[in-house]
This record gives sequence, C-alpha cells and structure tokens, in this order.
Amino acid sequence: MRLDPIHSDSSFRETLQTNKGGKRMSLRDLFARQPTPERFARFMMRRLKQAGETRKVEYDAGKFSLRCEQSDRESFLHNAFAEYNRADREGRERIVRVFLSAWFTTAMELPRELDMARADLLVALRDRSYFEIDVPLHTDDNTISRRVVYQEVAGCLAAAPVYDLPTAIRSLDSDDLDRWGISLYEAIEIALENLAEMTDHYAKIGEVFAFAYGDGHDASRLLLTDRIESFDVTGRAIAMIPNRELLLVADSNDDSALGQMLDVATEAIEHERRITGRAFELVAGEWLPWLPPVEHRHYERFAKFSMQSIGDDYARQQSLLQRRFAREQVDQFIATFNAVQEETTGEVKSFAIWTEGVDTLLPKVDRLLLVAGVEAKTPRVVAAGSWEAVQREAGYLMHEEPFYPLRYRVMDFPAADELNRVGVADWAVRMKS
Repeated sequence: MRLDPIHSDSSFRETLQTNKGGKRMSLRDLFARQPTPERFARFMMRRLKQAGETRKVEYDAGKFSLRCEQSDRESFLHNAFAEYNRADREGRERIVRVFLSAWFTTAMELPRELDMARADLLVALRDRSYFEIDVPLHTDDNTISRRVVYQEVAGCLAAAPVYDLPTAIRSLDSDDLDRWGISLYEAIEIALENLAEMTDHYAKIGEVFAFAYGDGHDASRLLLTDRIESFDVTGRAIAMIPNRELLLVADSNDDSALGQMLDVATEAIEHERRITGRAFELVAGEWLPWLPPVEHRHYERFAKFSMQSIGDDYARQQSLLQRRFAREQVDQFIATFNAVQEETTGEVKSFAIWTEGVDTLLPKVDRLLLVAGVEAKTPRVVAAGSWEAVQREAGYLMHEEPFYPLRYRVMDFPAADELNRVGVADWAVRMKS
C-alpha cells in the first residue's frame, strides 16, 4: 500500500503570500503587480472612502475582511483578492468597482412584500460545508449559521434562497422568509422558476454538456433536473460543479466524455469560488454522490477528487472545532481524517485512529485503526477493520454528534473480546509493513 497525500489543510484554497520587502507601494505599482493581502485591504479601504463611505472601516487581518464601525456590515476579501490577482489592469478596476457596488447595495433593505421581491429571488448552490463550517469559522458567530436557511442536496450540498442584486447576492435568512410569509421550500421553488427562465441554452465542451453563463448561478443550474434529464445520454447523467461558474454533465456510458469532464474540472477546481470535486449521479430526479466501479478507467481520478473534497471539509471542520473547544475550554481530541490508496486494488479509502484512553471525535471513515498502549508509550494496533465491522462490535461506544461532516464521540475503548472479533485486517498489516 502506498500512502498518497490525498488531502491537506490547504486543499483547493488560495494561499495568501506575504510581502516581506516592506517597501511602500504606489497605486501604479499596485496595478502593475500582485499586492499583499494587507496592502490590498488598505487599498480597498481608500476606495471605499473615495466612493462615499463616511463610517470608519476597520481591517481584520485574521479574517481578511473589512468591517464597518458600529455596524454588522462585514465583507470578506478572499474572492476579490484572488480575482484581482488573476486579472489584467482593466479587469482589476472592474473587480474593484463590483466590490464597491456590492458594499453599498447589500446594505439595502429588502422589499417588505413578497410580490416586490419575487422576480429577484434565485437559489445559490454551495457545498454544505460552506454554511456549516466556513461561515462560523470566519465569523466566530454561531448565531449567524443558525439563522441561515438552506435545503440539503445529495447530502453534501446546500441550496439556499438569495436575493439577486445587480452586482451582488444578498443571502436570505429565516427572518426574511417569515416577513414574506413563505417557507424555505416555497422560496426555493420561486427561485428555481426564475432560474429556469434565465436558462435557455447550454454549451458543449467536446462531449461534455456545460452551463457557463458567467452570471454566478451556473452551479445552481444543477437543480434544474428536468433540463438535464432532457440531455441525450444513454446511461445516467453524471455532473460536477467544481466552482460556482461552471456545471459539467457527462454520460455515464461515455468514458471519453467522463475523462474530458475530469480534465476541465481539474483546472476549474482551482477557482477561488470553488464548490466541490465530487461527482453526482441523477437518479429519478434526485442527485446522489457518485463514483464509478474500481475497475473503471477513470475510477482513480474520480475517487481522489471525491476524497480530497471530503478530507478538505474535515480539515476545516477540525480547525473550527479546535478554535471553539479552546474558547470553551473543552478537553476533547479531534481525530484527523486520512486517506490512502491500495497498491494492489487501486481503491482509495479513508481511515482514522481510535486511541485507548482518549475522549475523541472520530470522523466517519471507511476504516478504523484501534490503538492501545499510548499512555505507557508502547502504542500498538490491537484491531483494524472497516467502519461497519467495528461498529458491529462496539457501536454502543460510538455516539453520533450533530456535526457536518459527521463525527462520532468515543470516550471508552472496546473490550478485549470485541477487539479480537474485529481482528486486524490485511490492509492494516500491509500498512504497517
């Protein structure tokens, strides 16, 4: 078995480089080369002031955001910074103007009546971790995530109603829907009707169907299942949404099309507005996570894409929980999500370690290694099996916790006879060797 770096904490994320030169950058220099995050923030603060912002704007380097004094107005700079660094001079000025417009327009009050807002309701499709990890991680405010409303899609995606402004998207919360007297389901139905009216064609990239309108809602078109069911495919429709501005669909029976889709997704996933590397299968009008069989020629690429996304979610969740536990003085270990690929079979599998004597939050994985003797400084694997095998013997010790992605709390360790029945699987022996 070879160990591959299937995931890391910085997966698919922009790494912000710090300028250590300390030299003053003129506006001309700023447009001529990439600014540091801090200089970019200072530049945007100056532009806000020039555009008429009279309140004091403060920069939070830890969150990489701008916040208005005496207001809950906060704008994160990650996406604008990444887009700015990729753009030419003309494109950079456009990005700045869009940011300025969004800063002022998103502070506007929504229409009081649904009839006045109906035509501008749309739906934003995001990775579920965006709402359950990224928002609380960036804001340190659990009340924000509790106010967010969304509908789960395929277990790992989230569809959220939004109010579409000319240069920005205004997220909606439970208070907004209550004011209009509609449910989440009704809001999404209205939004999908509007999105369908905006969607009158699709493109082809080789043998791959694609939605790439460039309006920020392409990924959301995954929810227009009736349109996708009309595509000429002999098998099942397989979709990928690597970022918000691209939806790819291929025929499950067309290996060439699946390969082309992976090629496009490999580059598109590096976009600053990335969503996920997972693939989805349309079954009876519903999307489900999908992987081809192990013997499929593209299995390894699909499996690694999927595992990378899952691992990235767990890594960010681990950071969120560590920060929260430190603040609340909770003494609990958060086990790391790991992944390996079998040399013999080519299968990509996730695993975690359950350690004796440690109050632990385990990620939901394919395989578990149970380790004893850590306190005596003689750690050894005493059992190793699939999640299902361990759960059959010691499931009463595994308590599901209300986290996404899923985690189980284990405070005790299985008894000797339970460990013996789990045994040590061949894959664990090969891993040790």
